[in-house]
Amino acid sequence: MVLALVLGVTACEEELTVPGGCPEFCPGGQPLLQDTTIYAAPAADSTFFGYSGWQDVSSLLVASDFAAGEARAWYQFPPRSDSVTVSDTVRAYSIDSVVIRMGIVARDSTVKGLTFYVYQLPLTVDTTTDVPALDAMMTPDALVDSIVVPDSIYRGNVQLVLKDSSLARLVIPPADSGRLALGVRIGDGKATGARLGSIQGTTGPAEYTTYVTADIADTTRRKQQIALVADANGFALGAPPADDPDLLYIGRLPTARSVLRFEVPKRILDSSSVVRATLELTPVQPWTGLLGDVTQLEVRPVAADIGGKSTPVFSLRAVKTLPISGSDVIGIDVIGLIINWRGLDPLPQTLFVALGPEGGSFQQPVFGSTRKGEAPRLRITYMAPSPVERP
Repeated sequence: MVLALVLGVTACEEELTVPGGCPEFCPGGQPLLQDTTIYAAPAADSTFFGYSGWQDVSSLLVASDFAAGEARAWYQFPPRSDSVTVSDTVRAYSIDSVVIRMGIVARDSTVKGLTFYVYQLPLTVDTTTDVPALDAMMTPDALVDSIVVPDSIYRGNVQLVLKDSSLARLVIPPADSGRLALGVRIGDGKATGARLGSIQGTTGPAEYTTYVTADIADTTRRKQQIALVADANGFALGAPPADDPDLLYIGRLPTARSVLRFEVPKRILDSSSVVRATLELTPVQPWTGLLGDVTQLEVRPVAADIGGKSTPVFSLRAVKTLPISGSDVIGIDVIGLIINWRGLDPLPQTLFVALGPEGGSFQQPVFGSTRKGEAPRLRITYMAPSPVERP
């Protein structure tokens, strides 16, 4: 076995002789298998923010004593009418019961007795309301009730039923014109988190249904219901440290994505056979995943490199599921992407890195860049052409 060290500005290579004989068909010599590390082009890796905002969040975060930080969720509902229409006639009503439903997108299945506490909030709550402000609103007087999640439910709907004396805990002031805002937190000292359904998510936002008895003589038509679905929602997550322009960010709100640029030599892309390519990213802070939840890094090439407005090639994608703890380097198999960097009409040597899901994940990766920490790098294994022996 022959080891050859090739030094370059952006690459270091290890050359290995591939054993085997080819007495008749080889041009002479032996094929060479080489490993090289290509670092991202200096100062050409960047983070861009603003791809999506609060109106696009796929789920809402709630957490208590969790590695990712404290999180509180909230919902706002459209006005509840003070009358119902029965047989084309507007009727007054009395309330029999109220049912509040929420959808769990993901939670840690090992946590037993998970409890959500539901509070009635002022209508002033919005996406600028932070965790301390929400905590100040979630007083004992504002508590509506709690929902103990059955240990068998890892995802799906849970509900809170208010009737008889418990109806007094949910009273909409006349000044609020029938609108209701609810806040959700995790309690009972559980060090965990959960993701709840949102307006833009597939699970959907919270609903609340008021079951009433209409003021009508026909007893068969007295029982009516007013069903409302949240028309605004959001969450607050403990404030992260200030952004460092020398690091690379993925996820968050507003959403961040990072662009990485490389300069792989043509002798590797066009004159060799690439057999392996791994993108390596080094985190600068521990992973903060939720057991039972799946968060992935998504890497795509771009059709044209115009910075933050580059158009990803959506038909090509490499993914890697992130760990829930630790700070290990992430390696993503990208050979299916970089082979498009060669040929007569190659794609730019640029990779677009995003998070899935965006805007509703406890994971908020921060990676080293070419300016600070361990730079992004490609580890490439390729088969160099066989050297031709002179006669």
